[in-house]
Amino acid sequence: MLHLQHHCYYTTLNGECLPKTGRRYIEEETVTGNRESNALTKESIFTGLLELMATKEFAQISVTAIAKRAGVSRMAFYRNYQTKEDILKDYLDHLFQQYLAQMTLEQGDLHALAVGFFQYFRRNQSFLDALITANLQFLLLPKFTHYLPEVFRQLLPGSPSPMVIQFDVGGLYQLLVAWAQEGMVRSDEEMAQVVVHFQPKK
Repeated sequence: MLHLQHHCYYTTLNGECLPKTGRRYIEEETVTGNRESNALTKESIFTGLLELMATKEFAQISVTAIAKRAGVSRMAFYRNYQTKEDILKDYLDHLFQQYLAQMTLEQGDLHALAVGFFQYFRRNQSFLDALITANLQFLLLPKFTHYLPEVFRQLLPGSPSPMVIQFDVGGLYQLLVAWAQEGMVRSDEEMAQVVVHFQPKK
């Protein structure tokens, strides 16, 4: 009879001997757990910063104060961010990625896309208000120029030049900021009409 010899690849804390596949499973679970823990840490840091921004000027908020409010250590903060501005930039990446993920090009319908754009940012009005109150709305522009050119490239008629696309992206940024500054009193439909009005006709 042939006896197979099992080699212990990894020993758990309770002494259980696992083959290589067992260790791989544990490693995958550990990576997943670390990612979830890191996401919770970043969420706590972001929430802590917004709470502080509601009562203090941005320049007066320290990393120590953010970490204390978030319930994390300074080491945990610096594992995720280099500066407090990075917290807001990271969240803006999340916002735009989420927007693009839920966006549909609606068969090339710029009007429908514009309505959806303003509806999406209306749902994030409190965050935009916090940026504008802190005079940090300029953090939005690099995200506009990074995430939105391809959207305009697909929707505008013909083959729009990069200059035309950047003009449209910059204009949309200014429009969003102005709309937020006046309290978003104009409807999403009205704002979409403004966007469409300045686009070349097919």
